[in-house]
Amino acid sequence: MTEAPSNIVAATGAPSLEQSQVAVADAAKARAEAAATADRPDWLPQNFTSVTDYVKSSTDTRAALTKAQQELAELRKTPQDPPQDQQQQPQADATAQAALTKAGVDVTPFSQEFTTTGDVSEANRAAIAKALEGQFGADARKFVDQYVDNAKLAQTSHREAAFKEVGGEEVYASLVTWAKDGLKADEIKAFNSAVNSSDPNARALAIRGLKASYEKVNGKSAALMQGDNRATTGDAFTPFSSTVEQTNAINDPRYSKDPAYRNQVVQRILATKRARG
Repeated sequence: MTEAPSNIVAATGAPSLEQSQVAVADAAKARAEAAATADRPDWLPQNFTSVTDYVKSSTDTRAALTKAQQELAELRKTPQDPPQDQQQQPQADATAQAALTKAGVDVTPFSQEFTTTGDVSEANRAAIAKALEGQFGADARKFVDQYVDNAKLAQTSHREAAFKEVGGEEVYASLVTWAKDGLKADEIKAFNSAVNSSDPNARALAIRGLKASYEKVNGKSAALMQGDNRATTGDAFTPFSSTVEQTNAINDPRYSKDPAYRNQVVQRILATKRARG
C-alpha cells in the first residue's frame, strides 16, 4: 500500500490558502489601478490619485491663501508701534519737566538758549544740575546732559523731516525767511507752535501750509524750484568767500527791509556751509 503524501500542496502543486489570498488581493489591486488609469485625465498631476483629491487639495490651498490675505490686511490696518526711542521720549520729557518744576527751576532762559544755539552752555547745565541735586544727588549732571542730548537728537530729527517735507534745507530757509514779513503775528505764533509740537502730523501740516501760502503770494521761486530739482541743478547761490563778506551782507540795510535780499543772503550762507563741509 502506497503511503499518502503528508504534504498535499507539495504532492499536487496547488497553492496554499495564504498564497491564494495574496493572489486574490494582488489581482484586485491590479484591477483598481487599471480602472484608475483608464479614467485618469491627462492633466491630473501624478501626485494625485483622483480628480476628487485634486479638487479637495485646491480648495484647501485657496482657503489657506484667503486666510493669509485676510491676516495681512488686518496687519496693515493695525497701527505700528513707534520706534522704542520715540515711545520713551515723551515719558523722559515728562519726567524731566516734573523734576524741574519740583526744583523750582525757570527753564525759560534755557529754552531760549537752546532754540537760538541748539544747545545749553556748560555754565547753564551746571546751574540746572545744582538745582536738581536734591532729587538726583551725584547723578544730577548726568540727568541734565542726557536730557539736553535727547532734545538735540529730537531737534535734528524734526529739522530733517521739515527739510524733506518741502524739498531741502534751502527751500525751508526761504519759507521761514519770507514768513517773518509775509505772515501776521498770530499766524507766525500758530506756525511756531505747530512745528515745535511733538506731533509729526501737525508739524508736517504746518510746513505744507507755509509752503502753500508762500507759493500763493510769490509763485514758485528759484529756491523752491531748486529744492524740487536739486539732484540736477546743484547750488544756485554763490558761497561767501570770507566771514567778513558774510557779515557785511548781513549788516546791509536791505537785510532787514528787503525779504528777497534777505533770502538771497540766507541761501548764500547755506551754500557756504555746504562748500566748507
